[in-house]
Formats: sequence, structure tokens, C-alpha cells
Amino acid sequence: MTAHDQQSLPSSEQRERILGERTRELARRARSLAPRDPTASGEPFLVCAVGRNRYGLRLPAVAAVLAWRPCTPAAQAGGAAIGLFAHEGRTISALDLAALLGLPVRDETSPGCFVLLKGGEPRIALRVDDALAVAALKADDTAGGLATDEGSAFATGYAPMAGAAGPMLVALLDLDRVLRPFAPILASGV
Repeated sequence: MTAHDQQSLPSSEQRERILGERTRELARRARSLAPRDPTASGEPFLVCAVGRNRYGLRLPAVAAVLAWRPCTPAAQAGGAAIGLFAHEGRTISALDLAALLGLPVRDETSPGCFVLLKGGEPRIALRVDDALAVAALKADDTAGGLATDEGSAFATGYAPMAGAAGPMLVALLDLDRVLRPFAPILASGV
């Protein structure tokens, strides 16, 4: 080791300071990753906006939230099918969640984003207006009576959630039921 190398090494006091800073930073990160509410229970859901409604998609079914991108129309596509796009070298079938739920389809001036689902081929992405939050939600038996969403035929339950504009009701979706009518077209590779 040269004299220059020894000069660039921190002193024992500097090492202790650096280790202390790193320890505090790691502890801060661990606290920020801990559950916010220790009394919160329920499954993790990605809460999405579709029109004026809020829908929860089970987080284990979600691979990623992707920015909107143009889609190539598919020959068999119609109704809920937006088309196809490429992501990380794979072809993704884009479907409009509003159309799947029987809601009015949004205009293209503010296209929203895509929620890429985990699963086999073809890969599926659902267009939503916005991905709002990840939250631990649990269906509340009393909340179902307050539901006014049009997609309730696909809901397994409803969960209350605090939002920036006040409390909101989230319809917890059964994705298998939502996608079932589209299964024959998806099986064809659209």
C-alpha cells in the first residue's frame, strides 16, 4: 500500500461516522417500508380509478403499472379490446377495464395507464384512468349496501378506504370473472 492509498482511507473516526450514518439510513428505510397502520388487515390491492369509480385489483395478480402507449389494432378486436403493444420484447393484449365492466369508455384525450397482469400467454394489460395506491383492503359486509358502481357484477366485495378527497368505496374485482367473456379471443392470441 502506497502512502497515497493510506491518505485516501478514512480514519477510524470517519469510518465510525460513516457506519453510523449508514445504520441510521437503513433504519429509516426499514421504518418507511413497515406497514403504516399496525391494525390494518386485509389483502394488498392496487386501487385504480375508472371513471368516477374505484376498483381494487389483487396485488399478486399485478406485474406492473405502465404508462399509456399507442396500440396496434388487432383484427379480431372489438368492444373492450384496444389492441396490441410491445413491452420488454413481448406482445401485450390491451383491454379497456371500463368496457369489460360495462362502463362508458373514456375518450382518448387523456388515455390513462395500463395495469400489466401476471400470467401466461398472451399477456394482458388493462387500461385504467389512474393507478391510485396500493392498500391493504378487506371486504366490509356493510359497505356493499353503499355501492353505486356499475361494475358490481364483477365485485367480490367492497372495502372502505381513506382518500385525499375523503373516504371512498373500493369494489374488489374478481379478475377471472372480469376476463372470462374475453377468454376465447385471448386464447386466439389477440
